[in-house]
Amino acid sequence: MIVLIVGPSGVGKTTSYLAAESHFPRVVFHHLDGLAARWGVQKGIIERESVTLLNRTVNDAEVFLAIGLLAIGKLEGENPGNHVVIDMGAGFQVARTVAQLHRIFRVIAITADVEVAFERITKARKDSRSLEQYRQQEFASNRVAVYRSAHHTIDSSRQCEAETAHQLIDTLESLFTSPS
Repeated sequence: MIVLIVGPSGVGKTTSYLAAESHFPRVVFHHLDGLAARWGVQKGIIERESVTLLNRTVNDAEVFLAIGLLAIGKLEGENPGNHVVIDMGAGFQVARTVAQLHRIFRVIAITADVEVAFERITKARKDSRSLEQYRQQEFASNRVAVYRSAHHTIDSSRQCEAETAHQLIDTLESLFTSPS
């Protein structure tokens, strides 16, 4: 089973992902940014591992997503019989077709109210975007369609990081133990 974790920046997606990774030692966890960049180097698309460079080089959201999906497929092939959990970076959630990924993979969306997520990201990363810029990027209609199409949604608006992580762990546990 391949599980994608999606959501806007600032909702606790990566923090929860890291907590889940330590909870499931037999599951393969990867960040799609690094996975796709490594695949891009292996295929000669870029010379050094950089997801930003890869995105700029292909300069097409659909092709960028396709590269990410190919990298996931390669990872799955290298880990037969293992569950795979992918932290899907924001850049991959821009493509128009990303809202259809729930048809292929299990998708978990971690979301939050726009204002809550914006406050978190500006504190944590000193993000220079305005609230409106953040809303336009992270909650663009195609990205909201991704969040809404997810099989499971975790709203971190009123939760601390540990609560969100625990909810992700519980959700993954239920996916891994339920019959497909």
